[in-house]
Amino acid sequence: QVTLANVQNKEILWSFPDETYPYTTGFGQVREMRFSDDKQYLYIGSGDSYLFKLRLSDKKILWKTYIAAWPFVNGMNFSPDKKYIYTGTKAYELSKIDAATGELIWQIEPQKFDAEVSRDGKYVATFGGLLFETETGQFLGSGKDRTHVLNGEKFTIGVSKEITTYDFGGKVWR
Repeated sequence: QVTLANVQNKEILWSFPDETYPYTTGFGQVREMRFSDDKQYLYIGSGDSYLFKLRLSDKKILWKTYIAAWPFVNGMNFSPDKKYIYTGTKAYELSKIDAATGELIWQIEPQKFDAEVSRDGKYVATFGGLLFETETGQFLGSGKDRTHVLNGEKFTIGVSKEITTYDFGGKVWR
């Protein structure tokens, strides 16, 4: 169940599903949620292997898309222009979804979870240091650690016990 509350006055605005939606049993284990920038929609990644877009004004599910499992840790992020959602799931699927329509653009199995999008929207990185091009999901290279794309340039940073910088081919830069 998902509950929307006003944190200022601690009022519960609604919960979903509820008695007005008896046809649904819920979402499975909800692990990641993101509001749209305009706060009109809530994107819900859940344990029933779907990503949902829920309109907040009336709790209507606008679409649901199969993403293979729940988004893991940092496993659901928007592209910089907010047109796409990238999900990295516990089942090791990495997906690109159209935020407006729910269309699954591509889905790959990189054997790593998380989905961190570069600031320029050209790259998506996984927890294990794999780097993919966002247009087609093409594999570009890897580091060894949890990866963050630096400034949308040609380098990633791996964070483990140390901080390491890699080029897109996996070569360590100091």
